[in-house]
Amino acid sequence: MGLFNFTGCSYKNINNASSKTSQIELEENLNNTVQTYFEEKYGVQAVITRQAIAGGVFLGPDPSAEQYYNLSINIIDDEYYTECRAEVYERQVNNKSELYVKNESYYGKYMDNKMLSWIDSYILKTGLKDYTIEYSGKNICFPCEYSTDLTAEKFIELISANENINIRRSAYFILTLPDSEYEKHMNFSEELYELKSDLEKFNGGITMYLIVYNDMDFNQIKNGNKSHFDSIVSTEILNCTE
Repeated sequence: MGLFNFTGCSYKNINNASSKTSQIELEENLNNTVQTYFEEKYGVQAVITRQAIAGGVFLGPDPSAEQYYNLSINIIDDEYYTECRAEVYERQVNNKSELYVKNESYYGKYMDNKMLSWIDSYILKTGLKDYTIEYSGKNICFPCEYSTDLTAEKFIELISANENINIRRSAYFILTLPDSEYEKHMNFSEELYELKSDLEKFNGGITMYLIVYNDMDFNQIKNGNKSHFDSIVSTEILNCTE
């Protein structure tokens, strides 16, 4: 019996002694599986802070409802702590059960600088002087197969072809402007023609959302003020995901 052959909060055939042993051994390997994955891929330490079972827990004996560990993790990179999620599944290797990290959200955080540098190169060509840009895919769980040496373009190409709609729409950017800057670029979407052209070349899909504040509020936001400010404009200006 494998790790995920159970429903609700109880295991099937739990009276089987060998199954119990296998179950315990797999769970004991959970920490090591997670730590090894993050150390080998990113060179960082990973500490599990919360674990739960997900994936069809209450669906009954449905073989298509594959269950997995849904984990909250602290990533320790030097003195910095980053919270992320990971999904750990069971698989058979040489007729033995083992755990592996299938999806995790640290990858989006790892790609953050690449994505911002990439989109920034297009924004600067429009002549914008004062703005902030944010990549909002940092909390999405991406497949473990995605390499750390991907360029932003290749990353966008991969996620644009992914069957998972959350992943496919994860190249989401939020552009924030002061009103004085917006007045000079009222038709900003039209100024992104080079970006649109390049996306067509590699079938890339991204979304950009524009938020405009009065100048005083924008400066406070830019300086880290987390208070709520009413926006003047809030609208989607680019959607190449359809």
